[in-house]
Amino acid sequence: MYEMFTERARIVFQLANQVAQRYNAESIEPEHVLLGLAMEGSGVGATKLKIFGVDAKKLREAIEANPRPKSDILQIRRMNNSQKTMEVVTRANAEAKRFGHNYVGTEHLLLALIDNPDSPAYKAVESCGARCEEVRDEILDIFS
Repeated sequence: MYEMFTERARIVFQLANQVAQRYNAESIEPEHVLLGLAMEGSGVGATKLKIFGVDAKKLREAIEANPRPKSDILQIRRMNNSQKTMEVVTRANAEAKRFGHNYVGTEHLLLALIDNPDSPAYKAVESCGARCEEVRDEILDIFS
């Protein structure tokens, strides 16, 4: 599943795992991936978010404003991705292929995270003052 992921994209998922554990979540959700992406800090995805004033602190606040149900058991292990997170991974792979890339980077992850206006990740970015369509356009500009 992560064979085509860049090192930074893999780090994003390691950080997302830590975030999900911190929130005592039952699985890694897309908003955990988004926060992991911002925490990674130096990939294309994080850089593009920063252009629009979106950072890990703002995202953390936005995510905490809409908490998900928590598990009763403290999870200190490699957590499973939720079905929605698996859909993000699938979309990120599709984005990479669409542009003829033989890797999945943080930019592809961000594109996949913000493509659905109903998703918590999309709403978190928007609540930080950024417009997801503008973020998407900023990323697409690097591919042209």
